[in-house]
Amino acid sequence: SAQTRQKDRSNEAILQAAMASSRGSSLGVVSLMRLAVAAILLGIAQPAAAISHRKLDNHQCKVMCQRFGMKAMGPEFRSIHHPNECVVKCDEVYPKKVVAPGSF
Repeated sequence: SAQTRQKDRSNEAILQAAMASSRGSSLGVVSLMRLAVAAILLGIAQPAAAISHRKLDNHQCKVMCQRFGMKAMGPEFRSIHHPNECVVKCDEVYPKKVVAPGSF
């Protein structure tokens, strides 16, 4: 997605800047390693944040429940710890859409 590409470009820019400033110094190598670790951690943390801001439908919500993704699904789901409870909450928060006959 565009957000992922933007994040990758910013991580690459951070690493390039660190590499440019670290040439010829052992302290710079340590700084470079710290920046690389930070960039990796930011890349890992981003998908969880994307889930919480994304609009789910009833089915996607239930799939997230079965994968124990309640904490990433928003404040309504944070106190839930079991998939069965989560699925019931999905029906409340994301009701199934009724498809009218002949509207295929």
